[in-house]
Amino acid sequence: MILALLVVATLYGLWGLVSHLFVPAGRLAESTVPYETAARAVFGDTGRVITGAVVLMGCCASLNVLFRSVPRMVVEMAEQKLLPSILIAAPRKEWVSIVLLSLAVAAMMAAGMAGDPRTEVYARSGLYFWLLSYAAVSLSLLITQRRSAKESKLGSMPISLIGLIGFCVGVVGLVWTDPERTELLTFMCGTAGVAVFFRVIRRLLTREPVS
Repeated sequence: MILALLVVATLYGLWGLVSHLFVPAGRLAESTVPYETAARAVFGDTGRVITGAVVLMGCCASLNVLFRSVPRMVVEMAEQKLLPSILIAAPRKEWVSIVLLSLAVAAMMAAGMAGDPRTEVYARSGLYFWLLSYAAVSLSLLITQRRSAKESKLGSMPISLIGLIGFCVGVVGLVWTDPERTELLTFMCGTAGVAVFFRVIRRLLTREPVS
């Protein structure tokens, strides 16, 4: 995975360097599709066709990952009693989470969210929640290490602590410099509040009565 990330980062950096050499930075900044502008400047109309094909293939790959990974996440959350048990993987039930995901996407498209500027705010908040989830994983790993007798050495800083600090500082920096910080924080706090509310309700409904 690390090798793949390094390869992607290298290719992305090389493409950025080539784009900067062939197209002025101001023109790239003003363009809504800078990759197409750079491709046309380098390869002409052929570059535009290649870029369009790459974008379409990337969309197909993203949809494939979305419809394969999200249902698995939903099933795992249902197994942990965070979602209704009907979503647990079983014969003739694996299609339920895929259908629900498809209906959710269709509802967003029908509501006109594809062209709504607020959709970008929602997408960025999802990214920040994703980074915070990794921070929570790092915190959980750090606590586990502290409780383990094998992690009693103080000579080196645990990788989990570095990850926790890095993710938290990154999210704070991204949110603080976001041009729509107020709307972003409002949406994130509201989403977190709704999640906590349903979690509390779920725990109250499944709590065993005291005898």
